[in-house]
Amino acid sequence: MFEYSLFLSLAKSGNEIDLTEPKFQKMLQDAAEQYAKRSNGKTIDIIKDSIQPRSFGIVLKSACNLDTPGRSLRAFSAALLEHSEFQQMVINHKLFLTQPYVEPAPGIIDPDSISDFDFIDGILKFLLDRSGSNSVGNKHKRDVLNKIKIISKQEGLI
Repeated sequence: MFEYSLFLSLAKSGNEIDLTEPKFQKMLQDAAEQYAKRSNGKTIDIIKDSIQPRSFGIVLKSACNLDTPGRSLRAFSAALLEHSEFQQMVINHKLFLTQPYVEPAPGIIDPDSISDFDFIDGILKFLLDRSGSNSVGNKHKRDVLNKIKIISKQEGLI
């Protein structure tokens, strides 16, 4: 038996779906069961403690070696697309983006657990906060801004 640990994240951004909600967890489990019935010798186990609002980990098991395990998830996606909530999350004919699943190390922050709104709100509050007017506060703010500038430049945002 071949096993593939994959990390699936919703392809479309937005917060219409929160996969941590029980109704969506049930949909994921039901889709995994349908996948096992439809997919000749393949099964999907959802890694329960990996479920985030927009992503989750799975273990795909197959009797044969798969060159591209992510492409073997069509029946799983099709089962989820029977629900209108998931239909609205498709972008460029994709429901999920896949990548190898790596167990998060303790203390590592999962970016998917931070909403875009909370991130932008935090940055704005940080930039507009005038309470850190001492030299230590100014140095910290300058260091953080420099890191943000470097990432922005590396990602082609500026």
